[in-house]
Amino acid sequence: MRFRNFDWDEKKISIIQSKTHKPLTLPLPDAVGWAVIDYIKNGRPNYHETDVVFLKHMPPFDIFSDNDHLGNRIKHYMQKAGINRYKERRSGFHSLRHSAGSMLLEMETPLPVITSILGHSDSGMTAVYLKTDLEKLAECILPPKDFANEQ
Repeated sequence: MRFRNFDWDEKKISIIQSKTHKPLTLPLPDAVGWAVIDYIKNGRPNYHETDVVFLKHMPPFDIFSDNDHLGNRIKHYMQKAGINRYKERRSGFHSLRHSAGSMLLEMETPLPVITSILGHSDSGMTAVYLKTDLEKLAECILPPKDFANEQ
């Protein structure tokens, strides 16, 4: 993410999605905006040769690359936090995407909006997140038909 992705006046973040290569503009909630500002002021290494916002925190204070295996860091901290990882389930970045999709669904975000945010090409691909909201699924269940009284 680069500094130019943030529109502080409009409270929006604009990016090009890596999955679809389509532009996406999202609202910048106050809590997220303040967290980014706090990171820039107090946590970001003093490295002025790049407009990349998030940098490595150990020398060399450089940008993250595809070879940095940031997904492995996520798995490391999942283990450190005692979060169980199962071999048959994905973890790392995919688990973060799944969590984001599930949270958006719980906040009653419309499915087309979730589809757009996650960079899916159609809502059918996003439907996998529906299984995580058991309460909403329960609302869809029809009452059992009383076959004994029909005769």
